[in-house]
Amino acid sequence: MSTLEKAAETQKGALDAPEESNHQNERFQKNFIIYSILIGITAIVFLFFACTKYYTTPCEGFVDQLAELTAYAFWIGVGLALLWRTIPRNRKRTAVLCSCLIISIVAVYKSANLLRAASSMRNSFDRFSSILTDLSGGQHLRNEKIDETKYGEMTELVTLMTDWACDVQRDTDKMYSELDACNLGAIYNYNVLTQPKLLSKCRVNYETAETVLKQYEDQAIKRFDGFMTRVKSSNLPQEQKKRLLSGVDKTKDENLEGVLDVLRIRKRCVSAGIKLLNFMEEKQATCKYQGNNIIFQSQEDANAFNLYLGNLTRLSEEESKWIEKTQREAETKTKEIEQLSKSLR
Repeated sequence: MSTLEKAAETQKGALDAPEESNHQNERFQKNFIIYSILIGITAIVFLFFACTKYYTTPCEGFVDQLAELTAYAFWIGVGLALLWRTIPRNRKRTAVLCSCLIISIVAVYKSANLLRAASSMRNSFDRFSSILTDLSGGQHLRNEKIDETKYGEMTELVTLMTDWACDVQRDTDKMYSELDACNLGAIYNYNVLTQPKLLSKCRVNYETAETVLKQYEDQAIKRFDGFMTRVKSSNLPQEQKKRLLSGVDKTKDENLEGVLDVLRIRKRCVSAGIKLLNFMEEKQATCKYQGNNIIFQSQEDANAFNLYLGNLTRLSEEESKWIEKTQREAETKTKEIEQLSKSLR
């Protein structure tokens, strides 16, 4: 091959190289478009899936997230417009596609955060269910360490709920302990009702029980109000705080009223016992204990005694029914929380 032919061949190869390079560049950009579109669609689908796990109304949540992505796209577009003249001509399409890819990455990032938050919320509801189960079953709360990696942004709420439940349990245990020390069941012992010293001691115990119930009633109101105050002053995310306060406002009065109803019945029961004891103190000189009965001098006194005792017995039975009803309602709320937790899975 002559020197001229070699030079021509070399020149041809030099001309073909840019052509081949341009062809590869166009193919790369074409593939980049396809991949970017696929990634974008996947990111949007992933975001919608995350919204169904986190939001109670997934469509509205998805619209909100999409609006945020639109805002990201707007500012990226503004930045791209400002840099448009400085970007080489052969890189402009790549710059646009890179912007789309950035938006897709943001969507995936937001989706991952939503799924992580949904997992934290699910763990929190499991914890709340456990707390309610233990409280309604009269069991001591499980000493579970509150792990921030498990509960995420809900950690503070879980801590507040756990502290509140522990306070309520301590109050309840203290109340039952003090009521047990009062030995209120002694009033059904006719021997006590006919012995002045025993009768006087029983009356003092009933008056003490009345004071204990009043103190616990005031304490229960403070516990519920204190929980609301602590939630309002907490560092919880505003959206979470708003949803929580809305939910608590709907159930607080109902739950508190249930607790107070039981206490009021117990107070009425104790009050009925005090009336019976006062009556028996007045009749000590005109009654006596014989066999397993109290003998009164007049039928009128016997009828009054039966009325006081019957009222006390009726209120005691009513108290037992209210306690059972409260436990059933607590179990129902526990199941509702469990269902809500399952719906987040």
